[in-house]
Amino acid sequence: MIVTDASFWVSALLAQDVHHGEADALLRRIAAEEIPVIAPAFVIIEVAGALVRRTQDPDAVEKTVRHLQKQPWLTLVPMTVPFAEIAVKVAITCALRGADAIYLALARQEGLPLITHDNEILQRGASAALVMTPAEWLRQNPEADA
Repeated sequence: MIVTDASFWVSALLAQDVHHGEADALLRRIAAEEIPVIAPAFVIIEVAGALVRRTQDPDAVEKTVRHLQKQPWLTLVPMTVPFAEIAVKVAITCALRGADAIYLALARQEGLPLITHDNEILQRGASAALVMTPAEWLRQNPEADA
């Protein structure tokens, strides 16, 4: 089980993204093995905004986001006020922006690794939770039949 942020999804979904290869490899593995993924519910908003800014194709982005929401291995977690308080502490402790702190707080709360390409999270988040890139996760979790 893993937590993912918007940077992972954008990289996985955009072939021209610099991190597409490793993010796509992890996404294919997630789908094939139905590896459980959790993310804050607002991840779909961040992903939609990032994709439409880069593709200028609102219809395709809408279809992509709706398809993502239907995946049985993806759980979108709503934010509660008590959880927001945890994220506030993470934001302060790690000096992160709000959304980044929410992803990290979810990983911390669930005791799961956060998969990201966000440099600020990678650099500052290790004190709050295990943070890694898709490539790092794949190296540490080889396929069973590989």
